Order: sequence, then C-alpha cells, then structure tokens
Amino acid sequence: MKMQDILAKMDTAEQSRTREMLQAMQNSAAFASIMDKLSIMERKTLILILRHFGLQSFEYHTLLKVTNYSMSGANLRVALNLLRNKGVIYAVRKTWGDRLFFIPTDLFPRLQQYLMPLQMLPVVTDSLSITVRHEAGRGLELDLFYLLASIAKYGSPLTSKGTIHKKNVQKMLSSVAITVKDLAPLKLQYPNPDVLPSSVAFVLDLALKLDLIRKTPDAYVLQDDALFSWLAQGRSSMQIRLWALWLSNVNGTEIWLQHLMHALGMIQDESWHDIRDLSDWVIKHEFVSISNQIATDSLHEVMMAWFTMLCAFGWMEMGAGPDGHTYFRWKIQMEAVAIEMEEEGLFYVQPDFEIIVPPDVSFFVRWELECCAEHVRTDQIAIYRLTKESYMRAVDHGRHLDDVLELLVQKSRTGLPDPVKITMQQWNMQYGRVYFSEVILLRCVDDQMSQQIRAYMTLLPELQPIGERDYIVPKDKVEELRSKLDKAGVTPRKHLEQLVCGTQGTGYPQFTGRVPSSHAENVNHAQGLVYTQQNVQYYDLDMTFPSDEELFPGLLQTPKMWIQERRTYHTSTSKEIIERAIEWQTNIMLSNKDREIMVMPIQVRMQGDHWLLKGYVEGDGSSELQEISGEHWSQIQLRLPALT
Repeated sequence: MKMQDILAKMDTAEQSRTREMLQAMQNSAAFASIMDKLSIMERKTLILILRHFGLQSFEYHTLLKVTNYSMSGANLRVALNLLRNKGVIYAVRKTWGDRLFFIPTDLFPRLQQYLMPLQMLPVVTDSLSITVRHEAGRGLELDLFYLLASIAKYGSPLTSKGTIHKKNVQKMLSSVAITVKDLAPLKLQYPNPDVLPSSVAFVLDLALKLDLIRKTPDAYVLQDDALFSWLAQGRSSMQIRLWALWLSNVNGTEIWLQHLMHALGMIQDESWHDIRDLSDWVIKHEFVSISNQIATDSLHEVMMAWFTMLCAFGWMEMGAGPDGHTYFRWKIQMEAVAIEMEEEGLFYVQPDFEIIVPPDVSFFVRWELECCAEHVRTDQIAIYRLTKESYMRAVDHGRHLDDVLELLVQKSRTGLPDPVKITMQQWNMQYGRVYFSEVILLRCVDDQMSQQIRAYMTLLPELQPIGERDYIVPKDKVEELRSKLDKAGVTPRKHLEQLVCGTQGTGYPQFTGRVPSSHAENVNHAQGLVYTQQNVQYYDLDMTFPSDEELFPGLLQTPKMWIQERRTYHTSTSKEIIERAIEWQTNIMLSNKDREIMVMPIQVRMQGDHWLLKGYVEGDGSSELQEISGEHWSQIQLRLPALT
C-alpha cells in the first residue's frame, strides 16, 4: 500500500504526519532530517524490520522472535510505537483484532537508500572488452501491447469454468516474447496454471493491474479509455510504470531479492557494473543470513537467473569481461520522466507489401497496423505484411478502405507504392461491401402513432423508416431516442419487446483523431491475476496508539523508585522487580562495588536465600543464555525505554 492509499483511509485530523513524510520523500535533505532524528533504538528496530520483513506485513510477536534477544521486547514495543507516530511504520487491524504492521511500498526504497545504501561505481573499462552474453529483449511494454492487440483482434472468451479458450490462449502465447523458462524464478501462482502458461498469465496480470482489461463472466474485455491513455505514453514512461508493477510482483519473494530489485532501481546510468558489487552488498547487510544461509556461489546463481529474466523484459543486458566475471548494465532509464507522447516516427511500405516499423513509431500507429496487417516479428524493428486476410480482418473491425489507405499514406515515409494501393482496392471490391447489421426496431401500435412519429423525423434523425409502422434505431442510440420521445410526450415502453441474444465480442478500438487527455499516472492498481502475499490493503487502517499503561500494564501501580534509580532491596522485592521485568519484556540493571551489567531476564526462582535468574547479558559478546545469582549483586534497577 502506498502513502497516498494510506492517506485516503485516514480522517483529516490523522493526516499530518503522513503528509509530512510524503513531502519529505520528494526532498532528500528533508527526508534525511527526519531520519537523523531517529533514536538508536528506533533505527535499530527499523533496520531489523527491513532486514527480516522488507515489504511483507508482520505481527509484533513475529518481530520479537526474529530479534533473537538482541533487543528487549519493551524497546521493541516502544520503538514500534514511535516509528508509527513518525509516519514510518503503519498498522492495520485484521478481522479478529490482531495488528499487522507494514512499511508503505513507496517509502521502502527511500528507507533502504538511507539506511542500507547501494553505492556502485561504473566499471572503468572499454565497453568493447565486455562480450554481451544476454541481450536485452524487445521490451515488456511490447509484450503487453501485442497481447492487448491479440485480445482486440481475436477476443478472449471464457469457458463455463472461467478459463480462456485454448485457441485464444495460443494466440496470446504467440504474441509474447517472454517464455515460461524466463519466468521460472518468480514461481508464479495463479488460477488454472494447467491451461494458462505463466508467460501469458504474467502479462495478463499486468494488463489487469493497469486496468487496461477487465474480467467479465464471459470474457476479458478491453477498457478503451485506459487503453487510450496507455498508448498515449512514450516507451520510457511505460517502462517506469511496468517497473513499479514488477516490484509489486517481487514483494512476496525472499526478502533479499526484494531489497535487490528495489536497490537496482536506484542505479541511474547505463554503464557496465560488476555483479559482485551487488552480492557483496547483499551479504554486508545480512540479507542472505535470513534466507537459509545461501552460499556465495548459490547466491550468484540465483542472481543470474533473476537478471536473465530482467534481460528478457528488455530492461538489462549482461556480459562477460576479460577477467571472466559477469557484468550488467541498464537499457532503460529508471528516473521519473515527464509522461508525454514521443516524437512520432514514420514507417516504410515496400512494394512486396512488407511494412518496416522503426522504434520511434508511436503506439497509436502500431495499434492500427495490428488491425490491418499481419505482424511478422519484432526485435529492434517491427515487420508487418499486408495480406488479403489482414485487410478482411480490418474491415470486420469497422475499418474502411479509406481508413487503411490514409494510414499507409500519411504514416509512410516513402508513400504508398501503386501496386499495393491497386491490390487493396481489388480486395475492397471483393470483401465487405455488403454486411449484416444487428439493429433495434421502434414499432408503433397503429397508423396514427406512426404518423405522429413521422412528424418528428426532423428532430429524430436517428430513425430510419421501414414499412408503415416500423423504424430502425441504432443500438447505441436507444437511450438517447427514448429521452427525446419522452420529452415529445411519446414515452416508449420501459422494456424491449424481445432481447437480442448473441455472443459478446471485444471489438477493435479505433483512436484515430482522438485528442489525448491527461492520463492517470497514479491509478490505483486493480486486482490482478497472480496471487500476492500483500493483503494489508484489504484491512482497516489502525490509527490507535497504545498508552504507556497499555505498553506496560501495571505501570501506574509500580513504585517509581524501582525505575528511577539503582538501590538495594530485600531479596523478595528484588525478585518481584525481576518478575515485573519479565512480564514487561524489559531489562534490569544489576551492580556491585566492582561493576554493573544490563540483563534481559527470562526466568527467575529462589535458590536458598538468593534469587537465581536466567537471561541475556547485554554487551558481553555472548548470545548465550546465562545464569546469574543474586548473591553476587547488591543493587538492582528496572529499566524502561524512553517513551517519547
């Protein structure tokens, strides 16, 4: 959940801290100022959360468990409360009342960059000395584009079991360049994996989350307005949006991989980098030790598999240097850029009906080419071929000969060769000049009513009379006509005489001549196809904060001198102080004439005239549970963390 999503769930009175943090995230100095004011205890707790949970939500008892007694429960509870007050950590309430804590997804990389910065210098080497082993693919944005075009051309009807028909799955599969093997490291989980390849599921998931398509009971259908806004963007803007979605897909993976992917997004240049710098960073910040003690060699293998996947997305390429080591470099810009239409390029129409499409041709032009031509292949340049079948398909999707010719003339750098134009005119003579149309009839019950309708014909240009009492009405004009007739005092019946039944088609949207509007850059991501472990968005935001008495039950009844100073007490009182420390999961300070120690007690019992406790001693270099006898210590103090 992002900070803006959190704000939307808050009352106005609760928003100040979050707004302050949101503004600071846009300014490095302001953000550093907030972070610099964190206490050692808060910083230690935050690093603990980042290392062990990343973007995954967690409960307090789970956080306490991973400390392995490196922090007291009291310090942890207070630090968590303070971090929530400062807008760093947030909480939701599960249905049964338990709290789930989490870090907002857009705050996470800022925290990581501040507390665990990845500092990678470009490799000082001649780029010619690095041999590319994994080239960047054509681009995930193109896979998404071709899958959307496949849905527009062929539909994506669902079976009675809710799965896409096999032949349509095959059409989608042939439209994407990424493979099931490429995506293997993700271990995607989604419905019906036996009939839907992971490569198709992955791209469908992106389309759903971007609201470019929606699932109905009958089919996946295109969302024309969202699709128009998407196609209006340049490739660099598309890539940034897709990168953000990609990060949401990796939030359920191992924590070190979450950190690795977010850290990669901070690299802003396209120079070659040594992959060993990344593995050193992962090990330095102890991410690996959280992930089943991955050996360095195994860590490198896993990273290679994930980087190969990024290469398939067109985001990265990898190579080998003269030293035999692996290097990588970005092929896209990760920094935010203004979302605007790229300068529109032109394609080339060849006399053999082949169309050569350079990378700078806009997605709107490509969209129309997908409708009227056969896509042959795409690498750096896309190749299409005009065929009679592709022309017939364009006509079936509402295009006329003039539409296609206008596209080929206006968007071709070298014009339209005469043989191509003549052949297309022949195709037009042979196909689509007659057609069936599904219409609605407006019917009159008698001649008098029909005459009255005919008197309104100048006001009702939608009507086309057939016979004495019947009029054809375009299906998309029914409600408009109903309103006009009602205002004229001729109110039609509420229901159609007979519903027209037929199969639902997707249609191929046409955007020619449409003026781009401001598209929503921060659209809330809709529900996707791939299962996710992120569930905090489904719970109510919890803005209640525990009081001191709730953090430490019985605090008001506890003698203040137990907390304020070290003193000598009767053995039974000392044991009572230790029991209270165990209850509160806090430390005690013990001292004698020679030294003092801080102890986190776990158990206490009487042994003769003295108390005997088991606990962890702070700062002695040992993480082992130790046994301490009261006969060696004369003074004791109950220690509580600062509550503000």
